This record gives sequence, structure tokens and C-alpha cells, in this order.
Amino acid sequence: MDNQVVRYTRELQYLRLKFRDEFVNAFKERIINRLSEEEEWQKEIKQKYENFDYLKALQKCFALFLFKEEIVIQEWTAILRGMLNCSTMHRTGLAVSYALMSLFESQCFTSNRFEDRWFIRCIVKIDLDISKVGYLLPSLEPLQKVSKFNLGYKEFNERILCGSKLNPMEGDFVLSHINKLNSIQFMYDSRISDLIGFRFDNRDKVKGDHIETPEEKEERKQAFNLLRDQLLERRELIQGKPMYIAHKYDKRGRTYCKAYEFNYMGIKPIKASIRFARGEKIDGEI
Repeated sequence: MDNQVVRYTRELQYLRLKFRDEFVNAFKERIINRLSEEEEWQKEIKQKYENFDYLKALQKCFALFLFKEEIVIQEWTAILRGMLNCSTMHRTGLAVSYALMSLFESQCFTSNRFEDRWFIRCIVKIDLDISKVGYLLPSLEPLQKVSKFNLGYKEFNERILCGSKLNPMEGDFVLSHINKLNSIQFMYDSRISDLIGFRFDNRDKVKGDHIETPEEKEERKQAFNLLRDQLLERRELIQGKPMYIAHKYDKRGRTYCKAYEFNYMGIKPIKASIRFARGEKIDGEI
């Protein structure tokens, strides 16, 4: 088990994607051939690519097509910007453009433009059963100091700000608040969840402007059963161990846990089982 991050996550399921070495090397070579050191900004971009994880970039970009047939190019851009963060937005954009051109030259994708958006389709079949892939668990090691493009995990980078329409490079963020939340030690205590148990809510749910159909209810039940069956295995990884939960901001300044399913904002039986690892008894006086 990797103590840096327990990798049960839909976001990290790309780690199961396999690529031939020659494919990764060709992707890398196409980028390197575009790099130059004539100007100072070109030297910075080349330095970024010297530490660039080409395999992980491919895995992340291809993994998006496991969930949908078509993506917008901004989804690729967000991934690559997090891996190629330069001193200015302009330089980051140039660095990202080299990787984007190399991806298109791999002849694995088709694209079309509608109004001001570029849509991308993958023409390579990705055969991977994602039904057993879970979510990111809390870290068993202290989290790193966060930045605009790093939640604090050692091997998982993601923007500190929720929402793809917002630019994290613009404006200042109070990162000290997130660092303080990330430094708190929690612990999972299964006694409460064992006492309560997990029971499927068979009542009809409202789906937008209609009551869910029998087919939608059956789909919801299957998802519930899958979650219930997997929870026992996952909780054994963190049971009785101090853990750290990463957090994110949204555009209104609210904070959210980035550690499904084991966090204090999630499923009721689980969030009731999250307690402080070093709790202190307090009285009722302020």
C-alpha cells in the first residue's frame, strides 16, 4: 500500500491504463523537437519539460474518455497546466500548446469546432472496467503545503479551486486556511457505521422535473450495492490510523473535502464515523 496516497479514486484510475514505451517515447520526441533555448522564456519551458512526466500526462488525458465519448479541449488544458505551471500564464499556455499538438499528431483523436469550443473524440478503444474503481481516500501521511495547483498530496495534483470556468491564476487565495484544515488528524471509527448499517432508500427520488423511473431507481440501487460492497475493503486501509483530508475552495470561498468516500461531509453513516485522532474534551463554556 502506498502510504503517500491510498489510490482508490476515479480521478486516479488512469494509473491502470497501459501504454507501450514506443508510444510514450514518440509523444515525448514530438514535444522535444519543438523546444528551443534561444529566448529566456523558451529556456523556462524546456526546463519544465525536463521534469515532465510524459506517461502520467498521457494517462490523464486518455482517461477522460473512460467516462464520456467527447470532451472539450479545456479539459486537456486544465490537466496540462497543472503539470506545466510556469512563471506566467502566457508561458504556461505556450508550454501546454506543445503537448496539445503532440497529442493531436498521435492520430488517436478527432476534433470538431462548434461556435467557440473545440470538441475532441478518441478513436482508440480503451478497454477498462471502471465499475470497481473507487474514490480518493484520505492520506496516511501529512499533506504538503498547498498551492493554486496542488491540494497537498505528493502524487496527485489538482487545482485548489472548484469549477473549470474559474482561473486559479487570477487573484489571491488564503492558502493558510486550507493548510490548517489539511493539518488536522482524523481517524475512522467503524463502530457507528456498523451500528447504523447501510440500507438502500427505496423511496422514489425527484429527478429534475420528474419522478425517477423504475430504470433510474434500479441504476441507483446498483450504484448503492457497489458502494456498500467496496466500503469494507477500503475502510480496512485506514481503520484505526491517523489520516489527513485535503480540501478545496469554491468561487464563493466555501471549503469542501477532497477525500471520498471517507470524510466528514459525505454519506451519513460514514461522516458520523469520522472523529479527531487527538480529540480533547471540552466543557460548555466559551
